[in-house]
Amino acid sequence: MMFRSLANLEILCLRNNFIEEIASTALPLPSNLTELDLKYNDLYEIDDDIFRQQSRLKTLLLGNNYISYIAEMAFTDITYLEELDVSSNELESIPPEALGGLRTSTYWTSPTIKLTS
Repeated sequence: MMFRSLANLEILCLRNNFIEEIASTALPLPSNLTELDLKYNDLYEIDDDIFRQQSRLKTLLLGNNYISYIAEMAFTDITYLEELDVSSNELESIPPEALGGLRTSTYWTSPTIKLTS
């Protein structure tokens, strides 16, 4: 595991790293993260299992990528999320189920995205 020795890591900035994919097996993340910054990479989709172990995550920054797809269950395990940035991506819509687990007080940045049913 890439971050095995960093089990207590709470803030991880991977901005501008040309990351194309994040998956529980491709890039296993420490489970204690409270902030994850993946802005300005080459991500194109967010699958269901990526944030499964990230229940403590409060800030998730995914802006300025090429994301065109977010799975229906992508954020359901991130119940403490306070800020979600998906701005400046190629998203046209987000399934409401993807945001269903988020608290109503979650601040999310995406001025042009519609929720689709």
